[in-house]
Formats: sequence, structure tokens, C-alpha cells
Amino acid sequence: MSKTSLPGFQDIFGPKAKLKLQFINRLADVANKWMFNYIETPHIEQADFLIKDQSSEIVKQTYTFKDSGSRMLALRYDLTMPLARFIEQHSAKLEFPFRRFTFGSVFRGEKPQKGRFREFTQVDFDLVGIKNFSADQEILTVFSDCLEALEVSDFEILINHRKFLEAAAEYFCIKDVVGFFRIIDKYSSLKAGGIANLLKSLDCNLAVDDVINLFANSEKFINFLDRKFFDKDLLRQFLSLLELSPKIKFSPTIARGLDYYTGFVFETFLTVSDVKISICSGGRYDDLIKTSSGDPLPAVGGSIGLDRLLSLIEIPDVLDGILIVNFENSNLSFLRFLQKELHALNLKTELYLVSDDLKKQIKYAEAKKLRFIIFPRIGEINIFDRFTKKEEKVSDPNQMIGFFRNFLNK
Repeated sequence: MSKTSLPGFQDIFGPKAKLKLQFINRLADVANKWMFNYIETPHIEQADFLIKDQSSEIVKQTYTFKDSGSRMLALRYDLTMPLARFIEQHSAKLEFPFRRFTFGSVFRGEKPQKGRFREFTQVDFDLVGIKNFSADQEILTVFSDCLEALEVSDFEILINHRKFLEAAAEYFCIKDVVGFFRIIDKYSSLKAGGIANLLKSLDCNLAVDDVINLFANSEKFINFLDRKFFDKDLLRQFLSLLELSPKIKFSPTIARGLDYYTGFVFETFLTVSDVKISICSGGRYDDLIKTSSGDPLPAVGGSIGLDRLLSLIEIPDVLDGILIVNFENSNLSFLRFLQKELHALNLKTELYLVSDDLKKQIKYAEAKKLRFIIFPRIGEINIFDRFTKKEEKVSDPNQMIGFFRNFLNK
């Protein structure tokens, strides 16, 4: 029997696990600043709810199974469908607009590859109950704040609107609008020939080259909208989103593959070695969520693929934390007192729990990439900084605390 994890699933530990937790904490800080409510929903939902009205691709990728009661269940493939169930179940107890923040594992049975896993962590922000551009604007700004909090710099947020794609479909007399959306959503990942073949599969008399040329240029597409799109107010409001940040740009090829999107959509790309890789996406979905009484609730939101982001960035080799050495004749209560004082300064501090050989304790600190090693001897406390290679000698705990206070204030 194999004792390795399944393909597409991963064990996360060491510096990567530490950085992932830091990222989640930073995103939680953004959520608190914008007053988004943290909620949790189960990993498992009723299968018929999760995959209703979804594309065959989503149905194919969803893990489903029967439980002991013969109910068809499914592992969640995103965090949006569980939100819809949560709102419908609890709407009477919620205040709207309702801002939702959550994170957790989602599952998709797709082919594993670099940056793509079958279990991965998503972080979601959603705003439910407002149907205008002020909510779209807020969601875009929140995700910009998230990427800044994660110190991601080389990114761009590409935005579009489903109504613009509908206008293009109508102009080209395309009846299979949903199929057209899915093809356009693959525009940036396929060569022109591949897109042309997919467009030819649509049951219509289509000038394929005209479609490809229209979607190849953002300015050309906006000129098309100026001439052919009837809702000038929507176009004006949409274009105002571009003023939020130079990182936000219009792209007619952003369509989003999921069927529940109804309006504004966005996708965020990180540039790695001149290759653009999607790390965050979302949009407006006004027909998905209902109250417990069946009334529809407009919503807009998005997801950050945290594990994909972690797979793309270089994880820094940082010295952090403190080890208190445990000598053979050490007073354990005194060592715990030192640890408690350092914890009070919010310093990560570990006590070596047994009085092992000193070399072994130092090797332990090196392996864990701890920055400081404290050697508490009778009448003297030595503090060794592994980063500067300098040693500080103090005579009592108060002087030790003073040393670390100065360190924190630098």
C-alpha cells in the first residue's frame, strides 16, 4: 500500500505552511478593516444543490458519493454555492447588505499540474444584497487591498461585463450564448486557430475572423460598444471602475466559465517569468442567492487561489523566533518565566523541553531557522543573534526584556 499523498493533493509544512498562515491572517485583517463577516460552511453539501444548472465540465470535476443513508452528497468545488445555501437557510438572522469572508479547502477532480491541485485553499470575499456599481467597486477595491497585503506587486485585474459579451453574441447572431461565453473565456489560453475551431462548432453562420479581430483589441471592442451597445449608462459606470487603480484594465476576453455570473466579471493575473497566471477571479451573480422566502438577492464577490499563489512565489528563507536552551541544571520554572515574558512581547519563543547535549539544541535552532538562541545561566543570560552573529550578555530577565524591546523598536 502506497504511503504517499494522492496525485493533486499535498501535505503543507515548514516555511510554506508558515507563510500560508501569515497570508490568511493578513487577509483576515483586510476583512476586518472592511467589516466583512467571517463564516464557515461544511465541506460537504447535497449533490443536487451543488451541481444544479452547472456546466458538464463542473459536474465532471465534482467529487460525489452516497452516504450510509443513500443520499447523494458532494465535496464543495467552490465557496460560492455553499454561500447561496447558507443565505437561504439563515437569511432571517442576517443584516443586508451582508459581507462574507471565508477560507477553506475546495475540491475539483481535474488533471493535476503545476499550481493546479485537486484540493486547494480558496479565500472568498462576497457582498450580498446590493445591485449597483458601488458594490462592484467595493469588491474590486477589497481585492486590490488583499493583493497589496500579500505584497504581490506584479499583477493586473482584468474586468469585463457579461452584457457586453451578450451584445457581441447578438451582433454576430450567435444563439448559443453560454457556449460562446465559454469559448471566449478560453481566448487567452488558446491560439487563434484553436479559438477559430471552437467558434466554428457553434451552430450559426459566423464570420470567425471578425470575432477574433474584435476580441483581440480592447480599444476596438470599446468602440464597438460605443456604436452598438444600447445601455450607455451601464457602459459609463463600468468604465468608471478603471479609474480605481492603474492595475485595473478592461479586457473583452474575460468571461468566467461558471454559469451563475450575470454581470461584471474580473480575473487577476500575476506575471511570472513573462507568463500571466490567474490567481484571483470573480464577478456579479444576481440570480444565484435567494432568501428563505424565495426572494432573489443580488451578489458580487470573488476568490483568491491561495495554494496556486504560494506555488508561484519564492518563499523567503527568514530567520524568525527564539529558542531557550535547557541546561542540565536549569530551573524549569525560571525557563518558563523567561518564555512567558517573551510571549508578553508577542515574540515567538520555544523552550527546548529536555536537557539534551548543547550542540544538539543549537542544531535544532538552526534546522528550525530560529533567529535567537538564549543561554540562561546562573547570574547571566547570553543572547545569540544568528542573523548578525553577535552575542549580548545580560545579568537578569529585566535586561533581557530590555534587549528585545530595543530589537522590536528598531
